[in-house]
Amino acid sequence: MIDRYMNVLSEHPTGAIRNFNPETGTTEIVDRGPNHVWHCSLSLPPRAGLLDDETWRKIAQDFMDEMGFTEASGKPPCRWVAVRHGTSKNGGDHIHIAANIVRADGTKWSRWWDWKNAGRACNTLEHKYGLEVIESREHNRGARADTPHELNAAKRAGRPETTRAMLETRVRAAAAGAANEAEFVRSVRELGVRIRPRFAKGRTDVVLGYSVALHTDAATAEATRWYSGTSLARDLTLARLRGRWAVTPEGAQAAVDEWRAAWRGEPARRRERPYDARAFQASAQALRAHRDAFSRIDPTDPVALADATQDLAGLLSAAAMQPDLDATQAREYSRAARALGRHAQLKSRPPRLSPTRTPFTHAARLFLTTSKPKSDAARAAALLDDMTAFARSLANLHRAAQQAQTAAMIERDLATLFAHANSPALDPQLARIKELAAASGSPSKIGRPSPTRTPYTPAPHAPRPVDRPTHTPHL
Repeated sequence: MIDRYMNVLSEHPTGAIRNFNPETGTTEIVDRGPNHVWHCSLSLPPRAGLLDDETWRKIAQDFMDEMGFTEASGKPPCRWVAVRHGTSKNGGDHIHIAANIVRADGTKWSRWWDWKNAGRACNTLEHKYGLEVIESREHNRGARADTPHELNAAKRAGRPETTRAMLETRVRAAAAGAANEAEFVRSVRELGVRIRPRFAKGRTDVVLGYSVALHTDAATAEATRWYSGTSLARDLTLARLRGRWAVTPEGAQAAVDEWRAAWRGEPARRRERPYDARAFQASAQALRAHRDAFSRIDPTDPVALADATQDLAGLLSAAAMQPDLDATQAREYSRAARALGRHAQLKSRPPRLSPTRTPFTHAARLFLTTSKPKSDAARAAALLDDMTAFARSLANLHRAAQQAQTAAMIERDLATLFAHANSPALDPQLARIKELAAASGSPSKIGRPSPTRTPYTPAPHAPRPVDRPTHTPHL
């Protein structure tokens, strides 16, 4: 039925056939074949309930109008069909749409930017029909997801996290604790990550980007998989990371030296200093003094909000690298950091006009460079108190920005971490200290200074460009 125009007019579109090559870890073109069908699904979350058939019919028609398949585009129509066959495995109501891209006059519908255009169409329909609006799409955010291949590889290796997830946490931690680019490169290597620069053509003193990989065990014959900063997270590209740091001739040369050392494969010299309770106490006091300014970030400034989210995600990532954590604790911090980091990834943003430093940077550096301390439940209690306070402030800021969905996700994603850290079974001494702290009104042995009233001043930035984000074709 939907192939009528194609068959009558003898127009048979073809396209590339791609298969995944496990040896190279890439998708390769292996042949050409029929490519006349365009398919997508429009789905609702399980909590949205069910729509009636007539509403779905209208949604399907409007969607195809928006996508340019119908006469509404001013061109001859394509033939298409929408099928509704109940809820999905997770309980969400949905429909499938299949269309033949050959129009009634033999011309073809263009697939160019179909993913992006489908997202725009979904956003229009979400508002028109009063459906749940996807806030990340509405607010120019989006994160990379683990691929099925990466998930299966982690499962085969018996790892709870994918290679991409492990790399993202370590690179984010290194960025959070670095005062300059040279420190970033050095810290990445100290965390057990291979990093290589992407030099400008014909140069070894101009670095345009980087890629990272885990060290592989030769006995397992596991192929090394490299990830660019872009493929880890949008806020971890070298261009965006450089916005965090001041630029000086000396700093630029130091960065080049570190990049060259990494390129040559020189062993990383780990910076490690003995545990200093006073340093952690000063850092905790600085974090508490920063709470008030953090909570008063302008929620209508998406860049300031993303930067604040990035700061907290970085601190959580650095906390996951603490040498005194067991595997379960480290995994919970890492999972929470990655979940929070999704909300910091703007698809487009103006460059920072000046670098910024916050107490998060110093705290992250302590986590990354301090040797294994003796059991210090007071420090753990203070850290947990800080994390909880900043997370609540961040959720409240998103609510003030009319992003209740994102606020709920932040609270949900961090709930497991905080519940685990609050478990009396985790550390009886920590539980006892928390009880005493609650009774005394102090979060820990470390006193809480009076909050400053200095207004928060986010990094200045250029006017934000008008850029519609890339979307998924789901309602």
